[in-house]
Amino acid sequence: MTPRLTILIATVPERHEQLSALLDVLGPQAAPFKGEVEIILDQRPKANQPEGVSIGQKRNDLLQRANGNYIVYFDDDDMPEAFYLRDIMEALEKDPDCVGQVIKMTINGMPSDLCIHSLRYPTWSIRPLPSDNFGNAWQRNVTHRNPVRRSIALQVGFPDQTFGEDKVYSDRVTQLCESEVFIERPAFTYQYSTAERHNAKYGIA
Repeated sequence: MTPRLTILIATVPERHEQLSALLDVLGPQAAPFKGEVEIILDQRPKANQPEGVSIGQKRNDLLQRANGNYIVYFDDDDMPEAFYLRDIMEALEKDPDCVGQVIKMTINGMPSDLCIHSLRYPTWSIRPLPSDNFGNAWQRNVTHRNPVRRSIALQVGFPDQTFGEDKVYSDRVTQLCESEVFIERPAFTYQYSTAERHNAKYGIA
């Protein structure tokens, strides 16, 4: 049986606690979809460490290992809602090229503006903008956080970079997507923290 969806998680050994917390939530959500959902991890070190690789390389390697008709990346510092996977699987029944997502965001634990990742937007906004029924929100086109046909993602891939690889992928994959099912209720929380220095977080020497 070919999975309908592959969830791809790029992480690093020192973030095992965050990864464990994420899998404790995602695992039970995937259980009812046995055979339809697979979760694949890449836990190699950061690029500036021995045997480490860039985040772009990790994302490419995960994509090559995926078996699902659709793929979506999930970061280890994000936390899904209880209905995250169920909503996606329902959306995929309509056979879109991608699935639009509304994402909650916190900064150092404090609620911030929503993020909307959707085919309706051609690029990334530089500040929150009025967004339909969602008030001010960060607008993004189709990103690695959106479920996308694997056949489309394979045409794009990621540059071998430790930072900014997601924007390159986002702009390219958006150009290839023609149809979208948009999920209006927020799917998960992006938990941004300023505690970790930029270079340390991304493994930039």
